[in-house]
Amino acid sequence: MKNFTIYISFQIKQAVSGKNFRLISVLRQIFNEFFAQTFYTFIF
Repeated sequence: MKNFTIYISFQIKQAVSGKNFRLISVLRQIFNEFFAQTFYTFIF
């Protein structure tokens, strides 16, 4: 889970520092991955 948090902060940092303010789409992708991971963790 710590690796996932690092991954999230890295994605956000890249989106902000790269001046591509696609931050909303990045966050949407991150939340999709996060919820998918949590979902699978609870199911299996």
